[in-house]
Amino acid sequence: MLSVTTLIGVMAGGALGGVLRALASRLGARHLGETLPWGTLGVNYAAALALGALAGGMAQSETAGLFWAFAATGALGGLSTVSSLAQQSLGLWQQPRRGAAVVYLTLSVAGGIALAAVGYALAGGGS
Repeated sequence: MLSVTTLIGVMAGGALGGVLRALASRLGARHLGETLPWGTLGVNYAAALALGALAGGMAQSETAGLFWAFAATGALGGLSTVSSLAQQSLGLWQQPRRGAAVVYLTLSVAGGIALAAVGYALAGGGS
């Protein structure tokens, strides 16, 4: 069972991450255009890198509890978003900009996995 403190940590982190995602999406569209959903791609990349680093840094830790709930589950979970990725990919596909949809999905999945691995390695995970 999750404690009330842990749930509050997840909620606070989720609120922070969600606000940052909304701001990044608007800034991405304004400054980089709308050829692809650059803001969502950027926040998903940042969240993947940060989550990899957290996992790597905490790989040997027994005290991750509340910090993990706030940072990983809450903030990074709120920052990154599979639902926006899915909706934006579908929108590109239906426009029809199918090539852009495939590029966006490929960049999102491959880049996210690669950045999570980089973050994990940089934080000393697996050593």
